[in-house]
Amino acid sequence: MPNGHNPIPLLPVPGPPVALPAAPAIGPIPPINPIPANITNLFNFLIYFNGQDLPDLMKTLTSNPSVGITSYGPQFIGYSAVQRLFRQLFSTFKPLTLTPQGAKPDWLFNADSSIIGVQMNLSGLQVGTWFAAGTPNYSPPLSNIVPNGMHSIDLDACVIFYLDNTQNLIKQIAIYFDRYLMQQQLTAA
Repeated sequence: MPNGHNPIPLLPVPGPPVALPAAPAIGPIPPINPIPANITNLFNFLIYFNGQDLPDLMKTLTSNPSVGITSYGPQFIGYSAVQRLFRQLFSTFKPLTLTPQGAKPDWLFNADSSIIGVQMNLSGLQVGTWFAAGTPNYSPPLSNIVPNGMHSIDLDACVIFYLDNTQNLIKQIAIYFDRYLMQQQLTAA
């Protein structure tokens, strides 16, 4: 739970789907009309993530964001740490994409759209090493893999975005996926 609070129930978006402008880099857009500014910013995050555009991606976050990867994986707290995470992701995997799954993915929202969850696909070719042993962000099994430029990841991921509705920015991201399936995909014979 973020900050030790109880979870807020996430609900499917009510109402019939509404035709919205296409967003080819992130997949289908949830049916909301009009689209609130905080959610537009979330879509921008996905576009910048998939384009590996670090400067613009960082503009979608609050001044003190945090990102957690899996339940026991590394946690990145603060602007510099989160920037270091995305820089490392973009140098380790090329291209790296995070896209909603399915033709009509289920975007889950809480009542004020400050928490949004969606099942996504995380994919990319490993071309570089992850944080090395002895560094603060060392995280096996990924850190122990020596890339050969021939192995890719293609993982189901649950991504939860916590939004600051006063600034219309993302304040926290939690990405849950199977790190050991990642290891199997990146070390397969």
